Amino acid sequence: MASGELEAVRARHATFFLAFAEALERDVSVGGARRQSAADELEGEYRNLEAALRLALDTQDAELGLRLAWPLQFVWKFRLPVGEGRPWIEVVLALPGAEAPTPARAVSLLTAAQLAWERGDYSAADGYYAEAVPLARKLGDPWILVVALTDQGLQAEQRGG
Repeated sequence: MASGELEAVRARHATFFLAFAEALERDVSVGGARRQSAADELEGEYRNLEAALRLALDTQDAELGLRLAWPLQFVWKFRLPVGEGRPWIEVVLALPGAEAPTPARAVSLLTAAQLAWERGDYSAADGYYAEAVPLARKLGDPWILVVALTDQGLQAEQRGG
C-alpha cells in the first residue's frame, strides 16, 4: 500500500464498525426480543471492534475509544473471560481528551466501574462511580443518571451497605 493508505483503510474500518456497534447498542442495552441477537452480532464482530479500538488507542482518538467502549462492554462483561475488558477501558479513559465531560465519558466510567466490580475491586468501582454520578447529573442525561445510580445502589446492596 502507498504511504497513508493503510491509515485511511484503518480509519474507514473503525468508522464502519463504530456505526455497526452503535446501531446495536440500544437493542443490547435495553433488552427485548433483539437483545440476544444484538449481543451475538457484537460478539461475532469482536475482533473487528477490537481493531477499531486499537486504532483509537494508536491515534489517541479519545472520542472514538469512548464511543466504542459502551457497546463493547456487553462483550467484555458477558462473553469474554472476566477481566479481559478492564485494561481496555482503563487505557481509553486515560487518553488525552478523554477527561472532557461528555456522555461518552460518563458511560465509559460506568463501564469501568462495572468491570472493576466484577473483579472484586470495589474500591476502584467506587472511584469510578464517584466521578460518573456527578458527571451524569451535570450532563442532565436522565438515562445515564438512572444507570449510574441503579448500578451503584445494586453494588452497595450486594456489599451489604
